[in-house]
Amino acid sequence: MRIVSTAWIFGSIVEFEATSCLETHAKLQMTSSSYPFDVFILEGFEKLPKKYIRKLADQNIILHNAYAATRPILKHYAGLFEVIGEDVDVRQEVYCFLRLIVIEHILAGEAFIHIDLDLFFQIPFSRMLSHFLPASPELSGALA
Repeated sequence: MRIVSTAWIFGSIVEFEATSCLETHAKLQMTSSSYPFDVFILEGFEKLPKKYIRKLADQNIILHNAYAATRPILKHYAGLFEVIGEDVDVRQEVYCFLRLIVIEHILAGEAFIHIDLDLFFQIPFSRMLSHFLPASPELSGALA
């Protein structure tokens, strides 16, 4: 079972961090040292500094460039973007809709739980895992 999230970077890395708070979580050591949190970046991965990616990886937050998987799905649903144009707020809603399709494509049948990054910011990762999978022996080390 993988614990995953998705994100996209339409603006700057500063804006991304302000909304995702991933580096803040890493600094506060709010992640699990024994269970990775995979974050698939659907668009804008190239904006992330390598140092930022390494800092998060050191705290078991693994960022993945998911644009190669996202691109064909965006093409398939291109009609959605023709309707919404360049409105960033609506564009984000479309990405919210498409993200589970992208994850299922990437993980190809592997079991996962998707956690919104804003929920991830609310409570410690280990506490969140305990609510989703309290009896899973696979996660017992992550809950410590």
